[in-house]
Amino acid sequence: RVHGDFSCSNGFMSSSTSAGASASAGASAGASHSSSCEASASSGRSSRSSSAESRSGSASAGSKRVVVAFAIPKKEHGKIVGKNGATIRRIERESGAAVSMPKKDSKTSDVLLSGHSRSVSSAKALIEDLLGHRLEASASKSKTKPPLDLKALASRAPPLAEALFFRENDPDSNEKSLERMIQFLDSARVSIDVCVFTLSQRDLLAALLEAAARGVRVRTLTDNDTRQNAGSVVPALIDAGIEVRVDETDAHMHHKFAIVDGRIVLTGSFNWTAQAATRNNENVTILGDAPLVKSFAR
Repeated sequence: RVHGDFSCSNGFMSSSTSAGASASAGASAGASHSSSCEASASSGRSSRSSSAESRSGSASAGSKRVVVAFAIPKKEHGKIVGKNGATIRRIERESGAAVSMPKKDSKTSDVLLSGHSRSVSSAKALIEDLLGHRLEASASKSKTKPPLDLKALASRAPPLAEALFFRENDPDSNEKSLERMIQFLDSARVSIDVCVFTLSQRDLLAALLEAAARGVRVRTLTDNDTRQNAGSVVPALIDAGIEVRVDETDAHMHHKFAIVDGRIVLTGSFNWTAQAATRNNENVTILGDAPLVKSFAR
């Protein structure tokens, strides 16, 4: 199942003018590297897009980003998740916040809401309506970062070159690295193109939802073997009307990069997963060299 109107070539993204209820697009630089992609329009896309429009203005680049924990009895967690995750996706779609549920064997019952402050407030209200009682925050943290001038960063000499690292058992450093990644996504004004093997990290999901809500064109490309993994955010992206393309070839679409405003590329070993952000040894390199960024976008 593929949503979107852009084609893929060897895993990279390029614009496409295809239109209609369904279309197929593919490009190849050689038989051994060919990538076959099928595109289709969603019948419910207009209604999902209206959800993004309804919350546009609630998330602006550089506004206050928060993570709030609510102690919710585990017996109520099923109501929040819903059948096959339908309810939690609706909450994320309508609010623009990411909702993170604790694991079944976790000692905590805290449900985390993350995103811009208005998005989190909206998600809280939706959950309160669902459960029929008020929620009290057990902990909260502000992660506000000022927006970046991506045009200036991309045009400076020498070109932008920055490395972020995620390390096993180093939560403070990992949190700072993730916040730096999100700062670049939050600074997007025109477009975010994400080409990542696995998409399941909830804070990054919130950043993409909020970018789409403020009018940024968000497009994603991922692999068919991971789109239905437990915790995958692909259904939430589709529900929000964000363009999603899934590589259906036998070869893995194993890239991990994102292009912001066509000026900055974030790339490295980092899969957009909770494990990569908290328990793995990973790296992300942020580059602003124009020819290099263009090579990722071709």
